[in-house]
Amino acid sequence: VCIELGIPLFIVGHPGSSKSLAKLIVKSCLSGDNSSSPLFEHLCQIHMISFQCSQQSEAEGIERVFLSAKRYISQNSNYKNRRVVPVVVLDEIGLAEDSKKMPLKALHSLLEDDGSSGSVKVGFIGISNWSLDPAKMNRGLYVTRQLPDVEELKETALQIFGSELRTEEIEEQLVNVTNIYKEVYDEFCLTDTKSYIGLRDFYCLVKYLRRKTQDRQGRLTLGDIQNGILRNFGGINLKANDWVMKSYKKHFTEHEGMWASTIDMIRENLAMPTLQSGSRYLLIVTPNLETTIDTLDKELKKTYDETSKRENRTPQIKFNSDFPDSALIPLLWQT
Repeated sequence: VCIELGIPLFIVGHPGSSKSLAKLIVKSCLSGDNSSSPLFEHLCQIHMISFQCSQQSEAEGIERVFLSAKRYISQNSNYKNRRVVPVVVLDEIGLAEDSKKMPLKALHSLLEDDGSSGSVKVGFIGISNWSLDPAKMNRGLYVTRQLPDVEELKETALQIFGSELRTEEIEEQLVNVTNIYKEVYDEFCLTDTKSYIGLRDFYCLVKYLRRKTQDRQGRLTLGDIQNGILRNFGGINLKANDWVMKSYKKHFTEHEGMWASTIDMIRENLAMPTLQSGSRYLLIVTPNLETTIDTLDKELKKTYDETSKRENRTPQIKFNSDFPDSALIPLLWQT
């Protein structure tokens, strides 16, 4: 509705609350005459122009995106019939608000409708993890997604896991896992904002447990649950790990003695079956970069030795200046 009427839209919600997914659904549905459903065929076709905001964003960059959208209008004769509409999408717009250069000041004029017949107006969607300054938010509609309650989380976990592998025992285990996440988030993450365990961590834990159940032909062990919880909820700091373990032992009276070590989890991530099944990216926080890279190099050579010979593939580690344009990173930190 906002795109059709040219009303700016701000979507605000915690990470993992499906903000970007909602954008993709709208993009796939609004394809004009090529829409998959007859319901959307009489609506406009949209052309999204995205801009990734950051604390280094500048007003000129945002203005160029709007200018590009207006040029798209002038180059499309179909616009007069509202068949093709460009939509500017500012992703992570909240990061730009923290910039010392105040790039979002440009939005004040860009989102204003002067009412003149010759004015060219484009669609606008701003996506943020937190609310913006009211001076910007009141120039459009504000849609917020609150955190799901424990019952919604339980239902989400069951749907992600799927019905074909679920048993009564597994359903009970998923309910306990959901309670662990909710307790850790409510009792720890809300008081210690630097130790954030978000919805994506919870979703990835359920996917991890599903993958383990498939590998074990319908069985889910306590060891799998322990390792999955530590893999997705642990690693922030020792205090957070203590909270996670405390909540785990509250809901699972039985537990296998040893928790997986860091190197065990790294090995599991680098294993080919894990990579092929869609593993999460592994973030290693370390004060000693060189030692960590040496360890990873040894593990890669050990893991991929036979595979590399069969498939003629050689693993490579890239860091710092091995990436194009990464020389700009020190300059960004200095500014």
